[in-house]
Amino acid sequence: RKKQKKRDNSSIAWDYFKTEETKDGFFDVCQLCKEKNITVKYVHNSSTGNMLCHLWSKHRIDKDHRNGEYTNNSIVKALYIITKRRQEKLAQDL
Repeated sequence: RKKQKKRDNSSIAWDYFKTEETKDGFFDVCQLCKEKNITVKYVHNSSTGNMLCHLWSKHRIDKDHRNGEYTNNSIVKALYIITKRRQEKLAQDL
């Protein structure tokens, strides 16, 4: 049997969530919400997907924008890239 490697906690979710033990088990708690006296927690044994969705929907944080602030310039740049890719795809389909 192969020895299993322990996965590293490389997700950005771990920069904002801390594992806490309660009487009901282990939960990953959003530290940004906790600072505002709001409790947002996810079962510790689950994947980081829900935590990442929470970070994006509530704090506008993702792997490319960790401070949670999108500038108008970054939005315009993203739209330009998306539009340019779409135009290239349409040109290929012609």
